[in-house]
Amino acid sequence: MESDLPVLLREQVERCMFPRWYEQFRHVTIKSTCIPLPEPFLETLLSDEFHVDASAFPTRHVNEYDQDSDDEWDYGEGAGKTDMATQFPDLNQAISDCIAKYEGGVLPKLNWSSPKDAVWMNTCGTLRCERPVEIYMLLKSSDFIVHDLCHPFDECSDVETEQGQNGSVVTPGVPYTLVLRKWSNLHAGREFRVFVNEKKIAAVTQRDTAYYEHLEREKQQIVGNITKFFSENEMCSKLSLDHFVFDVYVDKSMRVWLVDVSPFCKTTESILLQWDEILSSRTSQSPLVRFADALSAATPGIGAYNRVPQDVVSRAAQGGVEDLVRMMQLAEKGQQPESSESDEER
Repeated sequence: MESDLPVLLREQVERCMFPRWYEQFRHVTIKSTCIPLPEPFLETLLSDEFHVDASAFPTRHVNEYDQDSDDEWDYGEGAGKTDMATQFPDLNQAISDCIAKYEGGVLPKLNWSSPKDAVWMNTCGTLRCERPVEIYMLLKSSDFIVHDLCHPFDECSDVETEQGQNGSVVTPGVPYTLVLRKWSNLHAGREFRVFVNEKKIAAVTQRDTAYYEHLEREKQQIVGNITKFFSENEMCSKLSLDHFVFDVYVDKSMRVWLVDVSPFCKTTESILLQWDEILSSRTSQSPLVRFADALSAATPGIGAYNRVPQDVVSRAAQGGVEDLVRMMQLAEKGQQPESSESDEER
């Protein structure tokens, strides 16, 4: 059924870039600043080296059990190397100014994606950044950011993709931008993903896969308000798209806020839905809606799987389902799972 997905063109993907839609919807979205990125910075993100000033990180408190551990980042053979702040002083200053403007906290992303798969790298356990160095570290550590840089048009029928492309070349012709969004403490149970097919809402799912009791009570009102938001803001017309995916946040007063816009293609996560269900629902009078039920309460949210290194996931999986679930529960609490390896094995 995925073969029935509408034909995707490069221009359609470009219309989902944050800078392309932000100005038209700034009154209904989170305050944000777009900073153009120089080509050398993009190449640095894809390089094997990463040099930053370790003193720029927040102070970490080390307890007695950590005295013998290596509390320093290995940034490569850094002696004599120029750190990113010094290498790109204008960019570093622009980022610092933006962080100050937004009162000390921002969420970083590029044209399409945020580095949510690298959140485990951040000391606070979220994407909140208070220093430029934290932003550099997240961007450098994220496969989602690599996809933005090297593979944004892989699903497009009018773009030839080289077989075996290794993700080390920046896609030409894209004005890459660092987007810094004012940090907001959004409740995961109030975020939703909406699928638009043939200019109508085909499906709605919550973004976090955990169970939230309030969604059972508020389901009808939430979907109704999202539908009203979609219509009143003339999203299809303003985006010039017939098929797309958008994320929203519905606050406690039931006001809807636009969070992001994504292409209508299989690389966009369908969360609790399957793409064949989404495509089949286009003939229905009302959208397909799916929220997690009470049986999902023990299942960690989908974001937890992006908060831990892949090698840790693999080791936990080898240890059995119970170890993997324990690891995900720790990730949900913003804690790092303990490794069973000895210092010598590292």
